Amino acid sequence: RMGYVNKDTIHWARVLVYSRTYDMNAMQVELEAIVDSSKIEHTSRLYLDAIGRMVEMCIFQNRLEDAIRYNLMGDSIAYVMEDEKMKAEFHYYMGMCVLQRDHDLGIKYLSETIDMYNRIEGDSTIWKNIVHTSSYLLNAYVMSEQYDKAIKVGEKLMADIDSLSLVRTFDKYDNDNTIRINVHGLMCIAYANQDRMLDAGMEYAKCQLLSSASPSAPLL
Repeated sequence: RMGYVNKDTIHWARVLVYSRTYDMNAMQVELEAIVDSSKIEHTSRLYLDAIGRMVEMCIFQNRLEDAIRYNLMGDSIAYVMEDEKMKAEFHYYMGMCVLQRDHDLGIKYLSETIDMYNRIEGDSTIWKNIVHTSSYLLNAYVMSEQYDKAIKVGEKLMADIDSLSLVRTFDKYDNDNTIRINVHGLMCIAYANQDRMLDAGMEYAKCQLLSSASPSAPLL
């Protein structure tokens, strides 16, 4: 007979499949089955991951009140568990929640998230979270026309990416160059608005070069 934990694991496997096919309605059904389960261990990583995915989905669907509600639920559990990585992840989610309504507060959350990730030791994959969050922070600064701050974040991020590119796992993580193209495109905008036209031109050229190597990647 199939136990309750296995059922929740199957629900999670379906979530991962539906996230690839962008079937949001089906993914919501599976996530709700996990979040509403009375038998799952509510301090498990599976439960927290499901809440995190629920927050992301609610943000994507512009259901910000629901996103914040789920985020607060997950954040409180992460603090009870004293799980530093999950604390940072839910801090990131909160930044994404409020970014659409209070840009400065959203930026504050994202900046704090990067600091929280940088304090985590012994996790060899934490660089993925830092790159991901830094990319959103860079985008937030450009969208709010804070180009000097965007350049500071972007130059640090580009240096990190150059360093990580020496590690084969980063190329696998960014196999279609989407991250690199996004960063160089945003830096092109930031440099141009600071009248650093040579730097802007070089960033634009890098975008074109990476785009030609990865035709499927989106180009700004």
